[in-house]
Amino acid sequence: MKYTITIILLIILIQATLLQAQETITTTGDEFLQILQKKSENEPIHIILQDGTYHDEVTIKSNTIIYGIQSPTFYGGIIIDGNNIQLYNVKIDIIPPGSTLAIIIKDSSNIILENITINGGPILVYNSSNIILKNITVNSTRFPGITINNTKNINIQKYNYNGNAEYSMYVCNSENVIIDNNTSIRTCETQDLQEITLETVEPVRETATPSSKPTLPIGESGAQSTQDQRPPTGDDRPGIRGIYGAMLGALVIILALIAALHYRRKVRGE
Repeated sequence: MKYTITIILLIILIQATLLQAQETITTTGDEFLQILQKKSENEPIHIILQDGTYHDEVTIKSNTIIYGIQSPTFYGGIIIDGNNIQLYNVKIDIIPPGSTLAIIIKDSSNIILENITINGGPILVYNSSNIILKNITVNSTRFPGITINNTKNINIQKYNYNGNAEYSMYVCNSENVIIDNNTSIRTCETQDLQEITLETVEPVRETATPSSKPTLPIGESGAQSTQDQRPPTGDDRPGIRGIYGAMLGALVIILALIAALHYRRKVRGE
């Protein structure tokens, strides 16, 4: 009996831990902004973001998954500043074009951006590592759509650029940059070209030596800026597969404990 009680308590503890590990919230509008503002760094959260418009700059902190439904639109740009962040299915419109950066990823690790459409502003990634950018479209900007500086392990898949710059991407002082489609790239003079893996194009080296600081694209005003989408279902939702995996692992541990306790009782003749 005492072993049974111990096992039940263990199951309850594991279930509570899994539920607490990631809270899922469906939200929109001001409530979404309030959730981000109140969220602590170590609090895991999964947000299903419904259609809406967001005019202020939004900062996303560590341990956050945001999955947009019907392409919620951001007008103030997005800053990703933390670790373990995923952003899916959103649209960013910078008005007027070039007035700010669309997305800044800074001092961050383990980041996934997927199905993002941007009009009027580029993406800047610096001092970061383990980044995946997938199905990213950048339109209507006179700067390269993606600038990568001092970053390690970045994988860019299905990137589309429809801007006015001569090159669609700029890479400087970065390691293990992998790009899977035909993308025109300019690099700084100190960039090791062997750290860039391309399918069909060769990067063009810039002749000038860049500053040691990340170079932010300049806005149109001349001032430097500081700033297939089906709803997820079942196991397709971000984070759900991880939770199921953790639950399966917990079940294996419980079964192993039951077997060990049963064997111990058998040996003792109980």
